[in-house]
Amino acid sequence: MATFFYRRNLILVAPNKIGSMASETILDKVLIDAWHARAILQNDPKVNVLCLTRDPVSFFVSGYRYLRRPELEKQYHSNRIFDWHMEACLENYKEFQKDGYNGYRPPHYFDAHSWWGPIRTVENELGKEYINRVKWIRIEDSYRVKRMYMRFLSNELPPQEKIVLNSTGDDVPYPTLTNNSIRIMKTLCDWENTGYNFRKSVWKYQHR
Repeated sequence: MATFFYRRNLILVAPNKIGSMASETILDKVLIDAWHARAILQNDPKVNVLCLTRDPVSFFVSGYRYLRRPELEKQYHSNRIFDWHMEACLENYKEFQKDGYNGYRPPHYFDAHSWWGPIRTVENELGKEYINRVKWIRIEDSYRVKRMYMRFLSNELPPQEKIVLNSTGDDVPYPTLTNNSIRIMKTLCDWENTGYNFRKSVWKYQHR
């Protein structure tokens, strides 16, 4: 369910809730699916793997607010209370741990947009053997993100007004973090080695 792109010797992975919509808009001409991404990597060991990553608390909160949208709330039985939402994420996480991910089985829509994250995207949709080859790009680093897009587009970006950003409106409130929701996020967050410190992430959100 993540979005993949390929050009020359580069594969870019844009996980759900981590710049996937903007990437698809900007790089639509080099869009591929996960099956083709795996085939390319197996046939050419010199291909570089890039993956977008995001501040973990920002990711969890964004997923919660996204699933609270009216068009999604009924379909996915979204919880209005953030702690209950995170409890649902934890329950699904434990089920996936039992299943062992079943190879390349993609996560359900709720999971992909609420807790799945960048590390699981690479491991499950490309393969665990590629995780140490990934160059992580933080979406908060706008300069580096722009330079990365330009590598795929021969230094020519589309006009800003044509780039689609999947943002949730202000009518969906930002939640207050509790000790319970922080504990669950810490359990689910497995991407500190992509350039983030979870404790700092919590502090940043609480003092935004």
